[in-house]
Amino acid sequence: MKKTVFRVLLVGCLLSAVLMAVLPAPSTHAQSGTMFQDTFDDPASGWETANSADWQTGYRQGAYYGDLGGESSWGYIQFKSSDPAWNLADFTLEVDVIPVANVGFAGVVFRCIDQDSFYTFHVRPGTGEYRILRADQPYVENWGRLADWTYSPAVQIGGANRLGIRVEYSNLEFYINGQYVTTIQDSTYFNGWIGLFVGRTSDEYRAGQWASYTWDNVVISDPSVVPSSAAGGVAPGGVAQGGFAPDGAAQGGVAQGGVAQGETAAPGADILFQDDFTNPNSGWAWQSEQNPNWNRIYQNDQLRIEIGGEWTWGYVQLNPGDPAWNLGDYTLEVDVIPAGNAGFAGVVFRRADPYVFYTFHIRPSTGHYRLMQAEYADIETWTPLVDWTWSPAITSGQTPTRLTIVVAGSSISLYANGEFLTTVQGFGLYSGWIGLFVGRSADEIRSGIWSQFQFDNVVLRSSTTAPAVPVNPAPVINPEQPPAAPANQGNVPVVTCTADSADNDNINVRSGPGTGYPQVGTLYARRPVPVVGVYDDWLVVDLGVQQGYVARWVVTLTGDCLNLPAIAPAPGVVPAPAEPAGAEPGGVEPAGIEPGGIEPDGMAMPQVMFWVEGGLPLGGKENERQISIGNCVDIWWIAENVPEATYQGQYVSGSGVVTECPTQSTVYTLDVLYPDGTREAYTIFVKVHSMN
Repeated sequence: MKKTVFRVLLVGCLLSAVLMAVLPAPSTHAQSGTMFQDTFDDPASGWETANSADWQTGYRQGAYYGDLGGESSWGYIQFKSSDPAWNLADFTLEVDVIPVANVGFAGVVFRCIDQDSFYTFHVRPGTGEYRILRADQPYVENWGRLADWTYSPAVQIGGANRLGIRVEYSNLEFYINGQYVTTIQDSTYFNGWIGLFVGRTSDEYRAGQWASYTWDNVVISDPSVVPSSAAGGVAPGGVAQGGFAPDGAAQGGVAQGGVAQGETAAPGADILFQDDFTNPNSGWAWQSEQNPNWNRIYQNDQLRIEIGGEWTWGYVQLNPGDPAWNLGDYTLEVDVIPAGNAGFAGVVFRRADPYVFYTFHIRPSTGHYRLMQAEYADIETWTPLVDWTWSPAITSGQTPTRLTIVVAGSSISLYANGEFLTTVQGFGLYSGWIGLFVGRSADEIRSGIWSQFQFDNVVLRSSTTAPAVPVNPAPVINPEQPPAAPANQGNVPVVTCTADSADNDNINVRSGPGTGYPQVGTLYARRPVPVVGVYDDWLVVDLGVQQGYVARWVVTLTGDCLNLPAIAPAPGVVPAPAEPAGAEPGGVEPAGIEPGGIEPDGMAMPQVMFWVEGGLPLGGKENERQISIGNCVDIWWIAENVPEATYQGQYVSGSGVVTECPTQSTVYTLDVLYPDGTREAYTIFVKVHSMN
């Protein structure tokens, strides 16, 4: 992917320390002088225009439009970029951002000092989220996330949104439709031009979807002005907050499973469906009833699902293909009963297609629950909205646990046996079908262990109120807390230090300080975790369920990280690996090297590292540096036990170093071919600044 930008501005760079903080909502100031207004009726008002295969912009029907596609993942248009009078420092900026279709995201650029150095504040109307980034290089995935995607009820889903920013020195305040959302302190850029920004996601890029937006009613004012909810008294339009209306969802449809026996609540108008599984034709479907990897059986007035063979996960769906069951907001309850001591099980909801849905499931053998958003067949790529979390509400043994989900708009609330667990904000899925889900871990796949669960007493309600009491009386509560983290020895003080992925990739968490130790978990990108200790060049992170080690050079640290206690690996302790390894339904488990192991042909574990020395860290990231013209950096690599590696297109092997003295900003690449046939490109970005 590439970005698109017009009118390159080359100005001096301000190198300064960065401080980020969320502050209380600011006080209201009286309205003051307006510096500039634009309703885009005049096509000569000062905004640049573009017309290329990837990026078309211009004035149209009293607004300004931008269409982004082709090979571009983001772009922006500046206002009077050649006029130094509009190189602004402190100001208030307001603009209406209107989606043509719910693809991508759009907003504003401000304090833009060159083509890759600026701030951007934008919204994603399709999901009701906003984001604030600090650009310091061409690749958007590596920009500084001052505020990553955050849901806000202030965002009009599917409609126009009026964005507002107030900037004074390092204080950056942000508003949506007149509502204050956050304040950021950042002292990287103190002045620059403004612009109109549009972008799209990697999935949208791969699918060839264009992001199309219009902007209107721009106002630039003195920074004493507080952004308003509308320009000229016109309220932003769009779909009412709470999500898109379910496509064809017939709330109150005909129940197809009979009245559930043992249901304590009296039937009412809010009950859409009940099933006690006495009727084997109640509507739960799978493309095949039985095969070597999967069994679905109505048995003893329950639905039994078994998964094994080469499969990692699977689910049955209620009335697939019937648009009446493409539901939006509701409450879903079901009893989940383990038939063995392996695997995990629960529900699928808001299923949009076979690999796009939410799933809430439990692992009764350990008392943990998890909420995931699926986007692909491989379960390892799913987003953990709530990663494995222990709760005493989950029953142990063969005793049922009654799971409840309450979904309303983007809000998802989880319950076990009537006890509230958590509420999170989902994104991107506002309607879909429901299903019953079963999965198993990578260890269980390798050991040939089947995951077997039974389901009973399904109740689907149109109301979105919390469950009053569990259906099953007197549940047996799991008496044991989760096991103590094996890597943590002795008393470790509380440390306010967190780690996040430096390259926006998921990172392996291991049982010891080295790549030879087994993987025990994953540090997911953009989900910081506490750092509780250090050992040589490895950090001890707390994943909640357990602790493990991550390499210091692949994470970004935030907080008080200077006085971390030393924590050596526990001798002889090998925690269970993170699960699952993720074979798609009907497929096979991905081949390759087990963490810390040896390939079947005896080849040693690949060792790959790529790093830079010299210059100044750019945005706090170790793989990005900034230098002045005439200076140099040393770029190092290790590429051992791999069939092939190239640096800047030249074959390399073993380890080495090269001194680079670029005269312009440059991306350096180490491309590695792994023994399993996969390739991965590692990059280092060096930004060059003029001394003028």
